[in-house]
Amino acid sequence: MLAALAFATALVLPPSTPAVGFRVLDVPEGPRLLVWSPAAVAGTPLRFGDYVAAEQRGAGDFERRLAEAGRDATPERVRTLLEAPARASRGAVAARGRLPLVLITSGRNAPGYLHAELAETLAAQGFVVAVPTAAATPEPFSEAARRLVPDLDRALARLKSEPDVDASRAAFIGWSVGGVGAAAAAADRPEVRAIVSLDSGLGYDYGPELLTRLAPRALTARVPLLHVDARGPARYVVPREESYLKSKERLVRVASPLLSHGQVHAFGATLARADANGADVARAHALVVDHVRHFLGAHLKEDAAAATWLARGPEANGVPASLLTTPARVPPPPPAELGPSPLWGRLVPGPYVPGRRTERFEDPSRLDGPKSGPYADPAGPGPRQLVVHVWYPAQPPAAGPALTLGEMARLDRFGRLEVTPEQAREAAGYVHGTIRRGHRALTAEELARVLAAPLRARLGAPAAPGRFPLLIGTLRQVSTAVTAEYLASHGYVVAFVETPPIGGEARDMEAAARDMEVAAARLREGAGVDPRRTGAIGFSGSGFAQFLLAMSNAHVDALVDLESAVFAKGFHERLAASASYRPEALRVPFLHVYGKELAQSAQFPEDVSRFHVLRHSERVYLRLEKPGLDHWDVATEGMATAGVLSFRQDPEAVQRTFEAANEVTRRFLDAHLKGDAAAAAWLRAEPAPHAGVVSFERHAAEPPPPDPADVERLVARGDPAALLAALRRARDAGGRSPALADFALNRLGYRLRDAGQAAAGLEVLRLAAEIHPGSANVHDSLAEMLEAASKRGEALAAARRALELAAAEPNLAEAARRQLREINEARIARLSP
Repeated sequence: MLAALAFATALVLPPSTPAVGFRVLDVPEGPRLLVWSPAAVAGTPLRFGDYVAAEQRGAGDFERRLAEAGRDATPERVRTLLEAPARASRGAVAARGRLPLVLITSGRNAPGYLHAELAETLAAQGFVVAVPTAAATPEPFSEAARRLVPDLDRALARLKSEPDVDASRAAFIGWSVGGVGAAAAAADRPEVRAIVSLDSGLGYDYGPELLTRLAPRALTARVPLLHVDARGPARYVVPREESYLKSKERLVRVASPLLSHGQVHAFGATLARADANGADVARAHALVVDHVRHFLGAHLKEDAAAATWLARGPEANGVPASLLTTPARVPPPPPAELGPSPLWGRLVPGPYVPGRRTERFEDPSRLDGPKSGPYADPAGPGPRQLVVHVWYPAQPPAAGPALTLGEMARLDRFGRLEVTPEQAREAAGYVHGTIRRGHRALTAEELARVLAAPLRARLGAPAAPGRFPLLIGTLRQVSTAVTAEYLASHGYVVAFVETPPIGGEARDMEAAARDMEVAAARLREGAGVDPRRTGAIGFSGSGFAQFLLAMSNAHVDALVDLESAVFAKGFHERLAASASYRPEALRVPFLHVYGKELAQSAQFPEDVSRFHVLRHSERVYLRLEKPGLDHWDVATEGMATAGVLSFRQDPEAVQRTFEAANEVTRRFLDAHLKGDAAAAAWLRAEPAPHAGVVSFERHAAEPPPPDPADVERLVARGDPAALLAALRRARDAGGRSPALADFALNRLGYRLRDAGQAAAGLEVLRLAAEIHPGSANVHDSLAEMLEAASKRGEALAAARRALELAAAEPNLAEAARRQLREINEARIARLSP
């Protein structure tokens, strides 16, 4: 007897994996979608039978499927399977953020519930998973594959509108003929970054022939492919044809000598548990699921650990050959082989070599000087010029040797390596100046050693394929070089805009924020950048303007500052002087990294209450705990003093602090820009390697009150319940939102009524009367709607109150006062017993 259908495999998920929600979506002119996604709060528990019901096939179809599989299909057995508990729940509160999308397609006429366990598992790992339902009518292989292509197109279009879906990071999974349809639908779709074939037609003789007819371009597409061969007992003998697999440049392939075609999906593996080798079948299936989630993590989340796991192969991961083997395969690139760098410490590089380039843009919306006046250029001003220093994921082997710190200083200073001797001395002097300012002057020999220290970036290295999240900031020469390299190696495009020195004026920060805005927009148009995932990051004084950008530009999804004294007395006031600095407008996750001693110093005393004011942001305060640290110890200069010269009193403390700040930054960005559930769990666990070096202080975001634009979006969405909840949040937050003005609420109530949502309009006016008890106009409108709703007693009370207020309200025009009196006197006469 099966105790639980949905969890019958040997797969063990981490205890920190989130709850899973389930919903059903209708698709115009397409099949319905069964959708699983991560949940912040679970809802009503489901049973496997709920998935079958959502398929709209009925228990009879389920019973027939059992009988066709040669299994016990008695009513008692069917009831036991249908009542088995599922992992997901209905009505769950969705997890925050936009997550990668996985679409799973079945074979011909095969129901979507066959893949429920795989969908639940992937959803728990931070993916939104959708499975189109399938008609129960017989059809040939060719028609099934042909139908899947438009079905997947419609499903993808529908899911793009879901608030938790990042459709720019999508993968298709196909079982049986579904794999052929998935490969055909993925042709020419840049958002599809991976395909998983679960013993699909791509490995059989009909697959390549069908693809030739459906989408010839799919035969040469370079989309990464994971193919699972089911080598166990087969009910039908279908000739294998592996030409398609052998043509793939980016192929991961595993085979199970134990699993049959029908056991590659969870439903078949679960049914097989009653057999003599049932435990081994369940374990083999769990290993297949492990490969699927690592493959998707590597290609949809740029997860370096997942890529490394795949590159090792089943044998190296301790998998018995009796369960899973590796036929001929081309693994994904392993972590980049980078030379040692004392400036990196023990930071672990990602799977990419960091590349380095410099780009130049024009901003025609601004001029580089005045048109007239004593300081105008006689030739006239040109458009504002932007110089952007970019680190990006490159594909190993990368061209050219790694840059040295001295070469990076020349690039940062002049945008090129070929400089005059005077310029080389100027760049070297900049490096020397920051170290001397924090510690002491260096000898000529010491400075030469620092300048010769190797970094890991390669100038002009060929970019890796794919689109990666963008991190935008303002350039702090040399200081952020290692951080930029480290993040680029883990799958980020890091762009620092070269700006004039930022002084104490708010207008300087506003100009820098505008520079970043323009540069980011241009970079999002180019290859290699995911336009839907942007973070802002900065160090020291080059981290101030990012706050203005994050508060005013909806493209920004996360904010990190490294030792920026934004909350320090004497510095915060300069930032807060900008009209763009609005604490209530920061609504994205924020990581603040600051030294404990620095916060208590006389030079940079921190007022932490300013951090807490950002209550609509999910905040993490990473406090650097080690004594004797310098401001530059989270930057390249700190590692130069501790890793290259070793003249610090406690170089190990400096190195561990640098490593902790950078790793936490990377995990924070992975969690919030890549939707990486493992990174989020790592952050929550306060990892032991950094114990005693840093401490965490976390604060959940409070839901922000809506502004008028938010109200308009909720009205357009047609969700009156969400609209009313948002307005009540604004009331509870003190009622300061412009959306709660009496005229705004009055107009909104009538708009809802005129749109056929009279009940919601009435609730808005009740709220308006509560917030504005002295408004005659609000009470008059409320009385009108109450009367229309046949709420006679309440309408009479509201009319009498409107009459009282009309007589007493001092700023009411006489004509309006007379009109209100006439209307409500008539209403009172009409409603009075």
